[in-house]
Amino acid sequence: MAAVAWIGIEQAAPQPARPVEPGATGASAVRPRLRRHERRVLGPFDLASTAFQRNAREVLLGSAVFIVPTVAINLLVSNIVFANFTGFDEVAISVPEFIGGVEAATGVETVLGFLAIVINSLAVAMTGGYVTGVVLRSSLGLEVTVGSVLRGMAGRLPSIMVAWLIGHSWMVLGSVALVRLSSVDLAPLAVVSVPFVAWIVGLTLFASPVIVAERRGPLAGLRRAAGLVRKQWGVAIGFVGLCALIGGGLRLLIGSLPQLIEATGLLTFGRFGGVAEGVASQLSQLMIVPLVGLATAQCYLQMRMDREGMDLIVEADVVFTG
Repeated sequence: MAAVAWIGIEQAAPQPARPVEPGATGASAVRPRLRRHERRVLGPFDLASTAFQRNAREVLLGSAVFIVPTVAINLLVSNIVFANFTGFDEVAISVPEFIGGVEAATGVETVLGFLAIVINSLAVAMTGGYVTGVVLRSSLGLEVTVGSVLRGMAGRLPSIMVAWLIGHSWMVLGSVALVRLSSVDLAPLAVVSVPFVAWIVGLTLFASPVIVAERRGPLAGLRRAAGLVRKQWGVAIGFVGLCALIGGGLRLLIGSLPQLIEATGLLTFGRFGGVAEGVASQLSQLMIVPLVGLATAQCYLQMRMDREGMDLIVEADVVFTG
């Protein structure tokens, strides 16, 4: 068991079942009960919360290197757009029009939403690589500091960015079509496109962990990530849905804190209430993105252990004996 402890999922190894009495079948047979961290979809988040608690300072400070610039960019873009346009109902602007003058019709919120998705998606990819380094160094018993993890993954950042650009090119192309649709057509299309988006996200889910942990290039990392997901497709899609649920719920909760504070009468923001909610929503990324990144790294390691356990044990023996 010590040989697999380096990947941090020794607790997730199957536990031996208690002996079953001869002739016992059905409900009378004794079946081991899965613990929370042993569950395929929920387990990674349980392990991620433990890793978050053990290395909270390193996780938060290191993630802030990638997340804080995106928060600043989002706030800057919001100020620029709202300074030029005074309302949503009277003004029509599209992503192509905003960046190149192409005529289209949609709301200002589309611009903000598109830019937020693109920028935050890139931040998630880079933060995912960083927290993967945290998990690996912690599991190997190496010193975990912000500097050591950043130095270890610095050479992988270009590969992560190229892999993100290739894997998320559909987002840029799809946005050009979406902004030209009316609001009547947009709602049903959004519902229909959910399975496709989940499929694409699932294929690129483990790109950052693979590039950092296995030191692969962008194309090789994307192929490897897609190969892992195809072997356990149901787990990957369930994990993507859980990430969206937990991330969206936490962002909604943290973003609503200014309203809750005003409701108690402890503090009022006046005409800056919208700004306070926007800042709170952006700062929520400092907790959500590292948590989802840690869970993704743990899910990647669990999938490798399930499918390639012997290879991992051999690699661990090399690390500990070499």
